[in-house]
Amino acid sequence: MTEADLEKVYTEMKRVRVELRSIERTLESLAESLIPKEKASPEEIKELESLRSEAECGDSIPLEKVLKKHGVKKFAFGTFLFISSLILFICSFDIPLICS
Repeated sequence: MTEADLEKVYTEMKRVRVELRSIERTLESLAESLIPKEKASPEEIKELESLRSEAECGDSIPLEKVLKKHGVKKFAFGTFLFISSLILFICSFDIPLICS
């Protein structure tokens, strides 16, 4: 590779980083607008922290078991995929839970 080629690659990487940051800001804004602010009891926060640590360890249970536990008979799978993706996205920021 010539120096000119390396300069082109570097310039493109800088452009991609700027675009990626813009996408991240948009997703953060979307997450903030979609997720309602709720007060959580200490028990709920403990449960959320437990679930987060399970997720970080890779522990999982089948979706059918969760739905059965909560008495769900019908479930829109597309909604599940969206919510799951959103939760994984939010957890990737490593933001501590806020108790208000």
